[in-house]
Amino acid sequence: MELYAGGSRPTRRGPAQSFTGTVWQDPIIEAPAPARIRSGRVSFEPGARNAWHTHPLGQTLHVLAGVGRVQLWGGPVREIRAGDTVWIAPNDRFQIFLRNLTLGYYDCFVVFSRSSQ
Repeated sequence: MELYAGGSRPTRRGPAQSFTGTVWQDPIIEAPAPARIRSGRVSFEPGARNAWHTHPLGQTLHVLAGVGRVQLWGGPVREIRAGDTVWIAPNDRFQIFLRNLTLGYYDCFVVFSRSSQ
């Protein structure tokens, strides 16, 4: 058994090759193989977004706070709010981003398979 005290794992800035703007990532679950689940809290500052991307096994997003947007390639922009859960099907190309506000943030709890990165 492993127990991680709250705040014991460092927050890291999202890599520039994956995000535009400032995005912070906090690990929540990083289960070792053969488990495939990983999850984290991803916090987007105003104007931030991730690059268009896919996950071979899909991805679940759960909005913790703020107002964000999600869009499938070629589809309409959908607004998402605290309490909303979004399932992105395997291999669907998508992006998530914070509405362009001067103040505010968007926090998302992200669950994805280890092999989907």
